[in-house]
Amino acid sequence: LSASGFETTRVGKDGSRSAKITHGNITSTRWTQGVSVKPNRGYRLSGWFKTKDVPETGSGAYLRAEMFRAEPEEESKPTAWQRHIIGQATVTGNLSEWVYVTVDFHTERNQKTLFIACGLGDYETGTTGTVYFDDIRLTRTSCSDQVYGGN
Repeated sequence: LSASGFETTRVGKDGSRSAKITHGNITSTRWTQGVSVKPNRGYRLSGWFKTKDVPETGSGAYLRAEMFRAEPEEESKPTAWQRHIIGQATVTGNLSEWVYVTVDFHTERNQKTLFIACGLGDYETGTTGTVYFDDIRLTRTSCSDQVYGGN
């Protein structure tokens, strides 16, 4: 698999494969996967990162939980789907060893789908460098009885 700087590689945390994104020029690339979730529940998104030549400042590499919600842009315009980040872990700089990251979040009361994103650089602020992602996991947390106050 290879597209726009994204590929799988044999540089894995435990000696197997991992996902790799490389940017020689300032840009952004991300991999996303949609998954089913339960509404109004606590989740933890986790995984392992390793980076090379990612600047200390800027958007860096991230592991992100996203959802899309239909929202009217203006009263006279049709409804548009808006992306909402509901949890994110970001790393920058050179991480020569694998680093474990986690992000805890809560799904909304009507949410049934979540998008997991692994990326390097963001839409408005691209970046350079290389990031490896391995063993990305989504698990339910014990705080699933909390009530989410959003829409």
